[in-house]
Amino acid sequence: INESINLAREALGGGTLSPPKRAALLSNLAFAYRSRYEHLRQPADLDSALAVMAEASMLTGESDPSRASRLANQAMTLLCEFERSARPEALTEALAAARAAVDVPGIRPSLRSKLFSNLAVALASSADAADHLADRAAALDEAVDSGRRAVAILPPGHPDLAIRLNNLAGTLLDRSIAAGSGVADARAAIDLYRQASELVTVPVSVRVQAARSQGVVAAS
Repeated sequence: INESINLAREALGGGTLSPPKRAALLSNLAFAYRSRYEHLRQPADLDSALAVMAEASMLTGESDPSRASRLANQAMTLLCEFERSARPEALTEALAAARAAVDVPGIRPSLRSKLFSNLAVALASSADAADHLADRAAALDEAVDSGRRAVAILPPGHPDLAIRLNNLAGTLLDRSIAAGSGVADARAAIDLYRQASELVTVPVSVRVQAARSQGVVAAS
């Protein structure tokens, strides 16, 4: 990660760049800063990621094919900031970026699936932070819907499908506990974990984790 950051800095200082190229490099640098923050939890790295991502977003036009990925990167970085600072504004901005990302037209299905999954993550964070039960339930309902859309987009056997199934199962379990939806969501989660564990096109480690989760939830 350190080398990635150094190379991105070197590239940015290497001469005059067009706005799209500079935005692409800045986005890569922001992702690298966020990755290092997730490993080391140094506040300066997250501050750098936020600043660099803000500049990348300003340079990204409405018609830029990379806009959806940049918005997703911005949303995940802002979620890290919310987890660190508990600032409501960071969560609001993260949700706005995640919603805007899924609405970008013309992106490939596998990326759109990932964007819906990211939106589900942001909505789950919003549910955790909600002060009122009704707001929490609404956020979890929307998170489940986004997770289902992420799954539905992918064809059977897609390498990313097991991760989407696992994420949706986790959101259903969150709803079963926090919103009182109970056994129905828990049983749906068990079935999703089972589906993920049976996919032969994904890494064995993902299948094992899905099977383990299936057993734990079934036992409970």
